[in-house]
Amino acid sequence: MTTALPEVAAIYTALVDALLPGDADFPPASAVGTQAWLLEKLREHRPSGDIEQVVITLGGESFLAGAAEARAAAVSRFEREQPELFGFVLRAVYFGYYQSPLVTQAIRALGHDYNDAPQPKGYVVEPFDPEANLPKHSKPFYIPTDKMTRVDMSAINMEA
Repeated sequence: MTTALPEVAAIYTALVDALLPGDADFPPASAVGTQAWLLEKLREHRPSGDIEQVVITLGGESFLAGAAEARAAAVSRFEREQPELFGFVLRAVYFGYYQSPLVTQAIRALGHDYNDAPQPKGYVVEPFDPEANLPKHSKPFYIPTDKMTRVDMSAINMEA
């Protein structure tokens, strides 16, 4: 790796914050350790040079020195020039961020039913209400269970 490790760490910290900067309700991505998650996923699932490739594509240390607009432009260039690698990075950042207990807590604080892992608890599902849940169009259509008729399958050769 040609870029010094402290600079690589700083560049990845700036990258995840450029993608998920946070706001009054949510922490920035780096505050929950998303950059470490991203680097781990790159190491596990990508060719060995991709960690450095991200740094090079972003512009290295100039990415760190740039203002928010310059960083956004560098991230857009990364997306255009390396779409497959960028897609992997973006998905890893989202997965790492939204699994964080602090982000889960922020989502719940907004009043949403949000579990770290939906199973085994699951989510509350309201009972089916035919008046509210039936389709309002003719296709497909609904046939109540007690109005269903059996299909005669005696003519089907099951041994073929």
